[in-house]
Amino acid sequence: MRLTSLTILATLALAGCQTPDFQTTSGTEYLATRAAPTDPQIARAAAVEGDLRFPARIGFVRLVNGRMEPLPPDEAAEITRFSRGLHGFGEFAPISQTVATLIEDAPHQGIARARFTAARQHMDYMVVLAHDLSSATVEALFVDVRSGYVYATAQASDGGQTLHYSDNSDRVNRRTLALTREIVPQMAEMFAGLGALQTEI
Repeated sequence: MRLTSLTILATLALAGCQTPDFQTTSGTEYLATRAAPTDPQIARAAAVEGDLRFPARIGFVRLVNGRMEPLPPDEAAEITRFSRGLHGFGEFAPISQTVATLIEDAPHQGIARARFTAARQHMDYMVVLAHDLSSATVEALFVDVRSGYVYATAQASDGGQTLHYSDNSDRVNRRTLALTREIVPQMAEMFAGLGALQTEI
C-alpha cells in the first residue's frame, strides 16, 4: 500500500508544484501499533477506516474563514467545468446552504456542518474548499461523509491580496474565485491519485 502511494506522489511531483497529500492508513492499525491513547476522544478520532469507491455521489462545499458559504455563480461555474472533466468518479453536486438550515442538530459552522449537510443530501464524499482570506490561501480536502476519513489534502496560494471576512462581499468573491482557479490543477492531481488509490483502501 505505501509503495503504491509513494509511486503516485512521485509521479504527481513531475508537475513541478506542490502535490496533494494522500492518506491510506488504517485507524485499527494505528491504534494497535503503540499504546492506546489515554484520551478517549483522541482514540475515537483515530478510529476511522477508509472506504474509497467510485462512482459515488460527491459534494462540493465552500468555506470562507471557517464559515460555510454558498458558491457564487462564477466560482460555481469554475467547479462545474472542473467536475465535467472528471470521468468515472460519479455524480457531483453542491452541498446546499439551504439544506443545512433544515438540520436541527447540525454544528453551527465549519466542515462539521458541511458533513452533516452532505449526509442529509446522501453524499458519499465531499470536496471542501477552505479559503483563508487572511493569508490568501485555499486548502482542498477530500472527505468521507460517513466516517470523516480524510483521503487527500492540497494547498495553494496566489500571493494576492489578503482580506478580512467583513470586507465587501464582491471583493471576497473575487478573491475566492482566484484562489479556486489556483488550486484546480492540484485538485485534478488529487482526483488522479484518488482514482489509483481506490483499489487499496
